Amino acid sequence: MKNFIVYDDKSKNLMTEQISKFEIWMKNTFNFQTFLFGGTLLGAIRDKDFIPHDNDIDIGFYIGEYDNNKAVKVIKNFHEILKETKMWSHKMKIGQVKILSPSKKILFDCWSIWSHKGKLYGGTINTLHYPTKLDVSILLPVKTIKFRGMDLSIPKESEKILDIHYVDWQTPITDKKKCFKQYNS
Repeated sequence: MKNFIVYDDKSKNLMTEQISKFEIWMKNTFNFQTFLFGGTLLGAIRDKDFIPHDNDIDIGFYIGEYDNNKAVKVIKNFHEILKETKMWSHKMKIGQVKILSPSKKILFDCWSIWSHKGKLYGGTINTLHYPTKLDVSILLPVKTIKFRGMDLSIPKESEKILDIHYVDWQTPITDKKKCFKQYNS
């Protein structure tokens, strides 16, 4: 069972600041474009806040236009650098890596995404959620939103991504039992 924490406003503001710093670090260090993704994107768009009971920050990062073999090499190099900095947290996969903030208090669940011939790959893009290859134009260029007072990046067509990734994403789960059942199944 996952651990769920209900964050107060001070903690949420710290998390938002850490997301902004993480975006800058990923851009400056790796030249990767980051953006809110998964449940963090869902909360930012639907609730204008973090989703209650979420325990990490979901971040997508676009590494560029590569064929799959080159993309895997770029991501493996990224993983090696993370190991050297001791920032990685759990097993790393080509589509996903978990990174701890420098304070070790925030877990970034990061999803690597690349394009090849204008179609998106990686992360959760090629799972059953996405029956066809998505065009890179759904993601890029990213947009900036004001989230808890900070400028953060989101995919160009965030609502389309949420439509594909979540069933009825516009309706929050209000029954905590259903929320825990959904996340623990």
